[in-house]
Amino acid sequence: MRRKVNLPLVEVLVVSLIAHFVALFALGGFTIFQSLRATEPELVAPDIPSAIPPPPPEIKVQLSSTASAPVMTRSVVSMAEIMPLDMEVPVIQSSDSIGIGKISGAGGIGQLQGMLKKQSLNIDSFGTVKQLDHSWVGTIYTFDHISRLRSDNEWFKDVKKKRRQTQKIYSYAFNLTVRDFTDGFPGVTDQFEWFAIDFKAVLEWPQELAGEYEFRLSSDDGSILEINGKEIIDNDGNHGMQAKTGKAVLKAGKQRFHLAYYQGPAKSIGLVLEYRRTDEKSWKIFDLQDFHKYQ
Repeated sequence: MRRKVNLPLVEVLVVSLIAHFVALFALGGFTIFQSLRATEPELVAPDIPSAIPPPPPEIKVQLSSTASAPVMTRSVVSMAEIMPLDMEVPVIQSSDSIGIGKISGAGGIGQLQGMLKKQSLNIDSFGTVKQLDHSWVGTIYTFDHISRLRSDNEWFKDVKKKRRQTQKIYSYAFNLTVRDFTDGFPGVTDQFEWFAIDFKAVLEWPQELAGEYEFRLSSDDGSILEINGKEIIDNDGNHGMQAKTGKAVLKAGKQRFHLAYYQGPAKSIGLVLEYRRTDEKSWKIFDLQDFHKYQ
């Protein structure tokens, strides 16, 4: 027996499918139409400040040395946000600075030692190979061993001629407090122990400064001071930093100063020369620059 098809049910299903397809088509078309009508967002330029902020301030720093001629300054940029205002003043070496430079402070400044050491003309506060007018002029001697500057009335008794350095060094003052010395003499010799330096200077002493003076010579190791060929202070021999004093009458006219210093075994060194009138209480560094106006 053949089954009868329910035609009304088939018609309902067909109509339902057609309605779904029409609805989907209409929805897709509406979506496309809306996307075509949508406008692109407007680009907005960022705010531009009326004035460009100034660059970070600069701190002028003076090359550190009490034993060299005045030299030009360098600049270090400081950011106030990362560096305190009470930071230590930076010290920078240049090609004619003396000694070991240090920088202290926050913000990654840290400490900087031996800056530009290879390019430096200077020798850790002993002086500089750059010639200076009206200064101490030093000759360097190197030894295998030395325990005194003078023995049997002979200076640098054990030195050999070939160990006398031809390159001179120059200095206005000696204010080398106790420190380690391991770099030698750039441009002269790498030796940092068993050496001596023979310094000489000639000054025109003015009448207004004539009188009796007291000198104080501190050194590690030995040192001797002579004025016009007369021994004023004998601080010779191997020892740590120690001071000795002596007096001299300086009359108007040429005064010839002779200061010899030596370093025994590494590595501590020191050399300070001070003076005062015998009627004064305070000491000050014997700086030849103070007498330049009389030369």
